[in-house]
Amino acid sequence: MSKVTRIAYSKNLNQGKYDHLSTMARRLGRLRTEVWDRYGSMAGVGLSHRDVRDEWLTQEREFDTQARVWKQTLSDVFGDIEAAREAAKSRVRRVIWRKYPDDDAQRKRLFTLNDGIRLLNDPAIIDTLNGISVGSISGKPMVEVAVEWKVEDVPVPVIGFVDCITTDGVVCDFKTTARSWPQDRAAQEIQPAVYLAALTQMGLITDPWRFRHIVFVRTKTPKVDVFETERSYEELAWAQGLVRDVWRGIESGFFAPNPFTWKCAPGNCEFWEECRG
Repeated sequence: MSKVTRIAYSKNLNQGKYDHLSTMARRLGRLRTEVWDRYGSMAGVGLSHRDVRDEWLTQEREFDTQARVWKQTLSDVFGDIEAAREAAKSRVRRVIWRKYPDDDAQRKRLFTLNDGIRLLNDPAIIDTLNGISVGSISGKPMVEVAVEWKVEDVPVPVIGFVDCITTDGVVCDFKTTARSWPQDRAAQEIQPAVYLAALTQMGLITDPWRFRHIVFVRTKTPKVDVFETERSYEELAWAQGLVRDVWRGIESGFFAPNPFTWKCAPGNCEFWEECRG
């Protein structure tokens, strides 16, 4: 089953209804982003939308929209996440079949191999994780910290989740990769500038702005690389200008293709045929 996007048109829609629909779209868009950020990776494995729904109901979270609407949106996003995972698995299976067409035992081993367990059993990786001193606020560990960055002239905030903040104020982000990063990769990443700007605005960190990438490499013998970089005021200001430019593009109806995301592939993106098909 494929998922399609449909555009509905309404004749003689009055301004009040249009404004109401636009407001709902913005609110639900933020909700979709939050769900993808929080549960689109390992944090969402083993969870269903019902688990998250029940947790949010217990927390009495408010979304400024009808309950049935945000619940359906939550369910839809979890469906998208599951579809993305299955698409990724399908590509891996095809590669394994091509590489080992006559080796049943090897195929079975690769199909069932759990990289996460393998990584977390590596002594060097265990030592690195045990060596992280996580900070806290009011007794609450600074893990999976929700961030919100309000940029001038942009009506919606940039939101995300930081993996952790250490006791010495360094923001950390965990990555997994098939091969080691080159030395200059961490310095070129945009994500640190956005997170550091958001956390500074929220009053959670101050200058110097340091960011630490902890990269787990899924090689035959797993390893972990740690890259720490420091960002300047000019880099944070550049990120702010980048957000403004992106928003102006959205307002004008211009959406630049992003060929570097997993969605840029046949079957993953609903605009593939129009864009690159």
